[in-house]
Amino acid sequence: MRENRKYPVTYNTFKNRILEFFLEKDWNYNTTFTREQKQEFLDNHELDFTESYNEECQNYDKGLLNCFDTPSETHKYILGLLFDCEKYYAPQEAAKQSPKNKGYSMTYEEFEEKFLELLVKSATEQYNVSEQQVKKDFDNFVKENPDSVRYDYRERCQMYDYALVHSDEEYIIPADKVFSDDSLDSGPVYETLTWMYF
Repeated sequence: MRENRKYPVTYNTFKNRILEFFLEKDWNYNTTFTREQKQEFLDNHELDFTESYNEECQNYDKGLLNCFDTPSETHKYILGLLFDCEKYYAPQEAAKQSPKNKGYSMTYEEFEEKFLELLVKSATEQYNVSEQQVKKDFDNFVKENPDSVRYDYRERCQMYDYALVHSDEEYIIPADKVFSDDSLDSGPVYETLTWMYF
């Protein structure tokens, strides 16, 4: 950390300011999290902003726009926290979904099974690894990202809902293709493999 020289804001002050902004403001990101929910998220995560602090120090040294001279610039870190907060609550929200009532072609359990099937197929073909190794690597990935597949399922459900209403929009994946093998393979499966092997 770059606190070996004097900066207008210490790391602790910088971190606390981000957390205060996160709790107090939504910055027009249209989130529905209550203060209590956001506090629960913070209580269950050890957050480290060292890299961000060092970046602000570099900007300060270069005379560029920074959070030290312009505290309101701290808002740029809030979106990342809100995204992580959404991932944290995704399993709870996904559990509230009723696939039969909503018309989704897959339940979460079916999605999870298909996801792993496609993941193994793509990994063995593209990365020249055995099926056993892929499953082991995926288990390690899930340990570090326990809600990732549930989040992907929820995202697919949202895409399905959106496609039903906005089917005339260009580049929208049709509702009946959202859960197709090709769509999953080029979307969440590809993204997960990228995280696993890069």
